[in-house]
Amino acid sequence: TLDTITDFRGASCNFIHPLTTILFITIVCSLCGADDWEAIVLQANSMKEWLSQFVDMTNGVPCIRTFKRVFSILDPKDLERIQRTLASFIKEKKSGEIVSFDGKTMRGTSCSEKDLKAIHMLNAWSHDNGICIGHMKVDDKSNEITALPKLMELLDLKGTIITADALNTQKAIAKKIINMGADYILPVKRNHPILFEEIKMLFKDSKTKNCGFDSDDYETMEKSHGRIECRKYYSLIATKLSSAADWKGLQSVGMVIRNRTEKGKISREMEYYVSSCKLDARLLAKVVRGHWRIENSLHWVLDVSFREDKLRYRDRIGVQNLASIRKLVLGALSKDNTLKCGKKNKRLIAATDPVYREKVLKLLF
Repeated sequence: TLDTITDFRGASCNFIHPLTTILFITIVCSLCGADDWEAIVLQANSMKEWLSQFVDMTNGVPCIRTFKRVFSILDPKDLERIQRTLASFIKEKKSGEIVSFDGKTMRGTSCSEKDLKAIHMLNAWSHDNGICIGHMKVDDKSNEITALPKLMELLDLKGTIITADALNTQKAIAKKIINMGADYILPVKRNHPILFEEIKMLFKDSKTKNCGFDSDDYETMEKSHGRIECRKYYSLIATKLSSAADWKGLQSVGMVIRNRTEKGKISREMEYYVSSCKLDARLLAKVVRGHWRIENSLHWVLDVSFREDKLRYRDRIGVQNLASIRKLVLGALSKDNTLKCGKKNKRLIAATDPVYREKVLKLLF
């Protein structure tokens, strides 16, 4: 797989390290807990003999400058393609798989002195597999609305249920999802004022008139850390919605009411959704609750276990390429079932136990 990545270095007697060696070392050392180039070089030097079983280590471990230079000229699309390919290889294809799209800002990439904004990555997360199945840098002069359809085109989304945040609740995106053979459940906020009010009134009418509406409901309650949270999910057929024709595939609308009691204080939140799925309040609950796992299972892990936000790395291309390596490694760690512990501890064990290290790498190669 690594052989398919284009090496943009010209022929020279100074280029003594094959590209596959540089890439393999980076992947292995990232798996073993190294988060920056200095740590990668130190880690690689401590396992030269082991690495030589898999790649050409005749000329030793590349220096920090070599790693930086090579990763700054590689086409990010190549590594993004490798990450998507390996994710599709290790993931299980399921009907009704929930895929969330959400963005993450890499805060360590900003630099006010050079007028550089932090790089923003749009990620696609499979809930059923617990892995990132693809990502893409959002153009500095654009936003997620334009990036999401482009990322969708690179993924096999047929038979999945797509969810995103309210920014991406757009008619064009809904149409794109249906055309790709997928379904959507998308939140509606006041950035669509007419649609928002129509859904609100539809639920109000169904409650007061209590007739003529095909509906479904579901309720959950959670108690933890002195907090009680009751969630009520309601789903209505959307045929009576005036704007239904504007949203391709729209079949139902949803409402979620959250009542939270904490330290004697009661708070209440209400959200609305449009969906191309049939009437099913339990499915609405699964998708709504599942969407935010991308924050805890991907974004939080990247920041805590891989220290992504704390890494000060200004090279725009190098940053994107390293982001692909991290998600590739994270995907392998997530799919590994031999150890029941967190990603940080799995990386520690991979650094000290070559048998476990090889088991994880076999998921990728």
